[in-house]
Amino acid sequence: MIKPKRLCPGDTVAIESLSSGMPGEAWEIHKLHIAQKRLEHDYGLKVLVMPNTLKGRSSPYFCVN
Repeated sequence: MIKPKRLCPGDTVAIESLSSGMPGEAWEIHKLHIAQKRLEHDYGLKVLVMPNTLKGRSSPYFCVN
């Protein structure tokens, strides 16, 4: 098994929503902001929020039951 290198301050990570765009919903977005702040301030990481993460559940891209 190949293990990636340990993350260090200054490294870049991405936040992605793979199965829905719920982090973009008004009632859910605060959790995304909390996670982003923790990664930036506690671990010194650069955070990219991918575009589909904020599209919301109404986006035709996502499968909503």
